[in-house]
Formats: sequence, C-alpha cells, structure tokens
Amino acid sequence: ADSEAGGRARASDGRAAERERGSKRLTVGGREVCTLEEAAALGGLRELAYEQHGCRFLQEALEHAPAKALGQLLEPLLPELPRLMVDPFANYLVQKMVHYASAEHQLLMVQAIAPSLPEIALNVHGTRAVQRLLECVRGEKAESLVAAALAPRVHELMRDLHANHVVQRCVATLTSGRNAFVFEAVSRALVEVGTHRHGCCVLQRCLDNAAGATRTNLVDSVIEHTRALIADQFGNYIVQYILQLHEAKLTRRVVHAITGSVAELACEKFSSNVIEKCLTSGDQ
Repeated sequence: ADSEAGGRARASDGRAAERERGSKRLTVGGREVCTLEEAAALGGLRELAYEQHGCRFLQEALEHAPAKALGQLLEPLLPELPRLMVDPFANYLVQKMVHYASAEHQLLMVQAIAPSLPEIALNVHGTRAVQRLLECVRGEKAESLVAAALAPRVHELMRDLHANHVVQRCVATLTSGRNAFVFEAVSRALVEVGTHRHGCCVLQRCLDNAAGATRTNLVDSVIEHTRALIADQFGNYIVQYILQLHEAKLTRRVVHAITGSVAELACEKFSSNVIEKCLTSGDQ
C-alpha cells in the first residue's frame, strides 16, 4: 500500500513538473521559441515583454550578453516604452535596459518616454522604472529632457503617493543644477508642500541635498513659516529637521519665532514635539 501511495505521489509530482515546464514554454504567435534571435525573427519581442516568463527570459538575455541583447531589443521596444514602464512585468525589463544601456541608448530611451514621463511617474509600476532611470541616466541632454518633462507638473507629482519618490530622486541624482525646478517649486509653496503627507518628504530631501544660497534660502523660509508648520501633523517634522542639525544659530531663530506662544504650543499635540526638540537641541 505504501509503495502504491508513493507511486501515485511521484506520478502526481511528475505531472506537476510537466505542467510547470509547459507553463514556462515561450511561444510567439503560437510558435515555440528558445532563443532571443528566434523571438526577434518572429517579431515577438513585444509579446514576450508583457508576459511574466517572457519578460524574465528577456531580462536573463540582457544579463548574459548586455550589448548584444540590447541591440536586438531597443529598436522594436523603443516606441512601446511608455506602456512597458507601467506594466506589472515589463517595467522590470525596462529597468534592466536602462541599467545596461550606453549614454547614447539612454538618450534614445528618454526621448521616447519624455512626453509620457509625468503619467508614468504617477503609476504604481511606472514610478519604479522612472526612479531607476534617474539612478542610471548619464549625460547632460538626457538629464535636461527628464527635468523639462517633469517640471510643468512637479507640484502635482510631489504630492502623489507614487510620484513623490520620483521627485525625491530628481533632487538626489540630477546634476549641475538640473534639479533646480524642484527647489523652486518647493520654495514657492513651502507651507503647502511642507504640510502635505508626501510633500513634506520632498521638502526634507531638498534640505538634505541643497547647498549654498539655495540651502540658506530654504532654511530661512522654513524658519519664517515656523508657526504654520509646527502646528501641522506633517509640517512639525520639517521644523524638527532644522533643529536636528544642532546649529545653535538656527535653533535660536526657531525659538525666537515661537517666543510668546511656547506655553500654548507645548499643550498642542504636534507643536509640543517641536518644543521638546528645542529644549534638547539648543545651547544654554
């Protein structure tokens, strides 16, 4: 009986393994393919990119021979990039392509997606692909195209659940002042941004990465609006950030901004956190 049961179990495992192999079998237009060359010859790269196993197959081809695979993938997939980047599977392929692409090929990819970049950034899958693009992109022209595409809608983007991470990545990775559009947008609407659930994260990232006059102006603006920020559930963290710099001059300016209202603010839920931080961050 045990032998018979074991035989049934092995047969069942064999059928399951066969089904798994069958489910991973790659087909293009109903024809099975085993190599990237075969898929390309049948014009099936787009079809594979949207399939879970097909997308994984294309990623493995990139990892194995990046230059060769990218040469085969780029031309047929270039017009399709905006759609690929918001697909649950294909976005991972685009991330691989960006990673292995030369600066010249990255520029071609950026040119293809630039008109759709804000909408891609707002998408739950697209945001990851755009962040990866920002991490990898090289070259003044490509960076400028990305900045120009995002700048008109930056205020919307930095308040979005998904796109705010793209804006934060712009602040951290775009070079030679090409992230200035973010600093300018934040400065123009500092209280609105700083009191928003996602906007406050962008503002903190700006404070992390700003330098020189840009940083000075940003810090000055935060201190100027201390009263409005510390009473807010998100904005109070911005003022706490300034205090955590442990710069006595800045701490004194924050204290001066709330002088006359300390007792009242100490009794409020959010501002009390800032009052406590003042007591532990300043000099005597």
